[in-house]
Amino acid sequence: MRPIARKYAPDFFPTSELSLLRFNENSSGKWTKTRLWFYPESIRIDTDPTGQYARIINPQFTADAERGRDDFSSPQEFELKKKALLAQVSAKVFRTLNQHYQEYASAFPELRELLTVGRLMGICSWLKKVNPGWLDLDGLLAVELPAFPDTPFQTQQLVITTKENNSVSFHYLSPIFKQPVQEYFQTSQQFSNYLCYKYDTPEEQSARYQKRGRTAFLPL
Repeated sequence: MRPIARKYAPDFFPTSELSLLRFNENSSGKWTKTRLWFYPESIRIDTDPTGQYARIINPQFTADAERGRDDFSSPQEFELKKKALLAQVSAKVFRTLNQHYQEYASAFPELRELLTVGRLMGICSWLKKVNPGWLDLDGLLAVELPAFPDTPFQTQQLVITTKENNSVSFHYLSPIFKQPVQEYFQTSQQFSNYLCYKYDTPEEQSARYQKRGRTAFLPL
């Protein structure tokens, strides 16, 4: 998608590419999770004092990111550090997206459609605020929405990169998603050891996760 995006936004860089270019920048060498969001706070609608007219000033969502909850030991730590520990490359990508949203919307139809969603959200918020008794919206229920049968309900794509001795390797992990947990880990002990790695706990303490390991291997 990079050459397509750069036709409209010449400064576009995927997060993965920036990560490789700046690998040593605040890198801990550990896997970190990032949650990506679009927030509606920036959507603005102005209305006249009588509440009969409305004007959409800004239909654009604000793109943002934060660290994943699983990377922290408690909800309190998550709230305290979710932004502070966000990778700089992720923050840069989303700052650029917000500053040049129209250019990116020209490249990606999904972002263009999100502007339509922003307009609809703004109108709905305005209607709820002014509560116009003179407006009958029941006619909207008769509108038949077109179906999109080719839209997948879910996708399973995960690729990770590793860098060692100036050599970059790519690993395609999606096939793992199709394996049952019992098939992938084979024993409840292996699953318990995995939980130790996930929560940064020494393997000698895997006993604390054995109950969860046995539960994962119960017959369906």
